[in-house]
Amino acid sequence: MKLPEEMDPSSFVHREREWRFVRNSRVRHEAEDQIKRASASTLDDQIFINKNLGTPLVVKFHPYDPHIAVADKEGVCIWNWEQGGKMNYFTNQNPRNTKITSMNFMNAHDLPLLLTGSDDGCVRIWRDYTSPMGDGLELVTAWQALSEMLPSSRGSGLVVDWEQESGMLLASGDVRAIRVWDTQREIKLQDIPTGADSCVTSIACDSVGRSLLIAGCGDGSVRLYDRRLTPLDR
Repeated sequence: MKLPEEMDPSSFVHREREWRFVRNSRVRHEAEDQIKRASASTLDDQIFINKNLGTPLVVKFHPYDPHIAVADKEGVCIWNWEQGGKMNYFTNQNPRNTKITSMNFMNAHDLPLLLTGSDDGCVRIWRDYTSPMGDGLELVTAWQALSEMLPSSRGSGLVVDWEQESGMLLASGDVRAIRVWDTQREIKLQDIPTGADSCVTSIACDSVGRSLLIAGCGDGSVRLYDRRLTPLDR
């Protein structure tokens, strides 16, 4: 029986994946050394400057590749900050009068995907985001993460946080709840009421136990939630 390419030690796919894992380990060690030196160093050198096509609304560093994803209202520009050049720009296909309000890199350690969220509550996941449309760029999937978005001229839009190990996506924003999605099975797991009268501006999850999550709200409050609790216990 022939092994799948990713499991065959002699295949190009397997060797490429091993190279990425070794590269990732080296990047992590280099980052640890830089953190140790940061307390006694100054940030005087500007290593990248360039003009984006539109006003930047969301910016994300790739954790391993020298890539920056910069989202404007309608699309995403991918920059190589080491070489100082633009790699690609693509439209996010969100409707008119909506804008991108969140981004995350998924599977960044291996074959990365780029997740974008727009203020109409829709999430899109892109593959080969460094390639132009028609030459590899592919919309893998899209769905309505939130459908009860409250209209607001000064809201936060859609705010997301991605859990790499569990494959869960947290979604909130101009709503009064935090929704937990299982992206593997493409189902909603639960809605956690925020108890706030304002929008959620940022969310983060506990990467160790994965039961706690924290949300920053537009009223200035920071709220901690436990997914294990029933609605009556919250």
